[in-house]
Amino acid sequence: GDFSPLVNTFGLGVDQIIGAKIVTADGEIKEADSELLWGIKGAGGVFGVITEVTVKTYSLPEILGGMLMFQFDQAEKITADIETMLKTEKIPAPLSLGVHFSRRGGVPALSMLFSWASTDFEEGRKWLDRIKAFGTMVTGEPIQADF
Repeated sequence: GDFSPLVNTFGLGVDQIIGAKIVTADGEIKEADSELLWGIKGAGGVFGVITEVTVKTYSLPEILGGMLMFQFDQAEKITADIETMLKTEKIPAPLSLGVHFSRRGGVPALSMLFSWASTDFEEGRKWLDRIKAFGTMVTGEPIQADF
């Protein structure tokens, strides 16, 4: 399906497939009509081997984004603030947040992927500053994580 930080602006990746060719089990090459294309989007290669896809693309020369690291002891407040924001405000489509809890370097961490999928960086920076104000950002030496 291709769920990504761009989904709010452009939709799922699978929704961008506008054409396809398949080879069926009996060796027939088929150009996908609307019904077969719908099936391919939902079931992938069940109908045959997909040999070609045509995908709608979008021009987005730059994106504002990055990883925000917050002090873990503020995780409950930060997630509550995000929940309140999502419930009470109109969130612009270019904004995407991904919250991640992990142990980095043996220390519990709350990291947040921020992305703004629009070239209106002035507006994006306003949202970035707002999100950063939800808690105390982790500063200092980078945390090394073993993967």
